[in-house]
Amino acid sequence: MKNFCVIILSFTSLFVFGQEGKTDDQLAFDEMLQAYYDQDYDSALTLCQNFLSNHAESALVPRIKYNIGYILRETGHDKKSIPIFEELLASNYNEKERFGGLMEQYALYKHRSASNLADIYLDLGDYQLAQKYIRLFDKKYQYQHFGGNEMMAHEIYTARQYARLYHGQGKTDKAIRELIPYIFENGLASNKSLLTLLDKFLNERYSKEELHQLFVQARSTLTIKTEDKASIKLLGVRIEFLDFELFAMGNIDFNENLKLVGQEKWDKVFTTNTLFSKYLK
Repeated sequence: MKNFCVIILSFTSLFVFGQEGKTDDQLAFDEMLQAYYDQDYDSALTLCQNFLSNHAESALVPRIKYNIGYILRETGHDKKSIPIFEELLASNYNEKERFGGLMEQYALYKHRSASNLADIYLDLGDYQLAQKYIRLFDKKYQYQHFGGNEMMAHEIYTARQYARLYHGQGKTDKAIRELIPYIFENGLASNKSLLTLLDKFLNERYSKEELHQLFVQARSTLTIKTEDKASIKLLGVRIEFLDFELFAMGNIDFNENLKLVGQEKWDKVFTTNTLFSKYLK
């Protein structure tokens, strides 16, 4: 199961554009990337290995090593990628090396490697190692970004990984509590994959009637804080949320929703939310 931290490391913005003026190692890196973009993954891996043999002193070596791990995961060889990511974790490569693209700020070799290893061990059902690497990417080698959207996406991703861990450890209630704060979308990052997991865990733990009662009870705890902010409690977890779902792009009731105020508006938020609309019926 790949995650958003599995991302190939380019170097476009680190050096000059176009082929003119590029060094041999930069040209070799470009050749590897082109093979990857052409989906010729065997050639891309061979070119990565050739790069390490021919340009051992290149500043691009950390990116080549990470991309070997990335391509192995991309092609379904998770176990073969483990030593690559472990090597990167043991390295002294610069976490704050410029990423080389528009969406990311830093290379974050250790963070991304720990995240990949956590994901691999969750898929393998080795929850002791999964816990080790989740804590590494969450606490020791933290994600860093200048944008609120990416930070929220990472927060949601982290909650999802902890929930997978707790569920695998037989702590379904704890897994559910980890996910509940993100039950409403806030416009910064999608929570769809998280809601799918939460729905699965809720159905493992409760009957449909129990879920109906839980969501009815949660709605009754509504506290309206401002015009666009409210809070509720679900299973003892306080959720603070916005009215974003009424005004999300593509909402066919957008103009009608603009007229809603007070309790009527927040009732509409509940009927718009994926899980509340399902379990309040």
